[in-house]
Amino acid sequence: MNVNGSKWTCLTLIPILIVLITGINYYINNNTTGDPPTYKDWSISTPERENMIPSMLDEVVEVISGEGLPVDSVVIVRNGCIVKEYSSPSANPDKKYKLYSATKSITSALIGIAIQGGYIEGVDQKIMDYFPDKIITDQDLRQEITIRHLLTMTAGYEWGNDGTGTGMRTSADPVQYVLDKTMVQTPGTVYNYGDGAPFLLGAIIHEATGMTVLEFAKEYLFDPLNITDVYWEANGNQYFAASGLWMCPRDMTKIGQLFLNEGKWGEKQIISRDWVRESTQIQVSGQGFMAGDDFFVDGYGYLWWIYPESGVFYASGMYEQRIYVCPELEIVAVFTAHNNGAEVTPRLLFQYILPACEEYTPTIYDNYNVRFEYPRGMKLVEAPSPLGGDNVSEESGFVQAYFTYPVQSFSVMWYSRSEDLRLEAEMNRLFSMIESETTVVQRGLADSLEVDGRTVIYLSANVTENGYTTSGMIGGLFEEDTERVVLTYYIVDPEFFSKQEIKNTFLNHITSMRDH
Repeated sequence: MNVNGSKWTCLTLIPILIVLITGINYYINNNTTGDPPTYKDWSISTPERENMIPSMLDEVVEVISGEGLPVDSVVIVRNGCIVKEYSSPSANPDKKYKLYSATKSITSALIGIAIQGGYIEGVDQKIMDYFPDKIITDQDLRQEITIRHLLTMTAGYEWGNDGTGTGMRTSADPVQYVLDKTMVQTPGTVYNYGDGAPFLLGAIIHEATGMTVLEFAKEYLFDPLNITDVYWEANGNQYFAASGLWMCPRDMTKIGQLFLNEGKWGEKQIISRDWVRESTQIQVSGQGFMAGDDFFVDGYGYLWWIYPESGVFYASGMYEQRIYVCPELEIVAVFTAHNNGAEVTPRLLFQYILPACEEYTPTIYDNYNVRFEYPRGMKLVEAPSPLGGDNVSEESGFVQAYFTYPVQSFSVMWYSRSEDLRLEAEMNRLFSMIESETTVVQRGLADSLEVDGRTVIYLSANVTENGYTTSGMIGGLFEEDTERVVLTYYIVDPEFFSKQEIKNTFLNHITSMRDH
């Protein structure tokens, strides 16, 4: 196991396919024949009509309510129809919420529209072309900053703890404030998240079009989508294009659906298909910075976040305002929340919403006389077993199915039995291989169960590496016919999964093992 001090580098699993959430104040899903009704530009359908499992959608609401999760509203759309909608008792579907940094993704869309309309030449245009009267120092370095660098958070500015741009918001000249920020990297080389880059994008829209960001958005984006009730914070005519937009959940969902449709709304192509594809594919990944701290980026496009293995991209704002888009499943899921702790919406999306689709089928790994099931969307890796053999074969090998977020991984290892076989000792032997001064393993008590007439010994364990802890379970069985020991283990981020959830998932997984 190699965590490297960052949960973002851990290997994880994702069940897939999407679910929609039960509404407390609003619930329309009784129409099962004929054309679906419409409500504020949306067709209303049922989970059954859209090939989704209603009980799994109900479970989302039960988790939110039962665990007291800080989620205010959920809107889920499949195949262009609202299938489930939820509002907490203190919220309502028409309430406007501040999007915070999810605003950035909408600003990115506006840049694409401006390029499409000929107002902006392209992403490689230098930003100083739009601010010829501004005085800047360090001319050579700053003159190289392009619109692409702003879209990918690689402009090179130092943001530190002021990543939210407080000083920029109160400045008499916000544009000059950002341009004066210290340059600490060569443009295009290092990801450094902050509000200054998208703010400059808004200022560029203003300079290029002669319209404020809000005016441009209303004419070319909001009005075509019939989004009529928005508020956008500003300093004079300079709108806070990084975090200042307020919208209601259904209108947020329209933005997601527009991107799911590759920029098309009805018969009109509002954003070019090429821009949608380019802005939602990975442009940046790897080590970077967030508000002055080290930060590992799994995937980042043009102000859109990306989960690499799942095909999901999303707009993300503070307190977990989220617009998730899953093109493969034709799903958009929007959350508004007031969460000031560990993230909860990825768990709801990947553990409950995506697997609710009827089309969901597990993928079968079926090589070297080893068979097990794992959810579609995971990345599969083969490697020699560390306990024996140099090559993957029927005698020795290792296979791991994982997804990068939330931390979750299923693995199977097999190798020829040793003398005096004791399964518990074999599992402890595996743990002892990774223990070191920086990696500590805390083992639980062993237990057993029967799988197809074979005894499986299993135990729980917590592994702490460089201060970050993952939890999981490991089980071992001996195959008499092949003379092999098979170890199966499951690893998760304990912030997202309870001990009982870990145990239940592990037991379901290990009982999927079958002989040929």
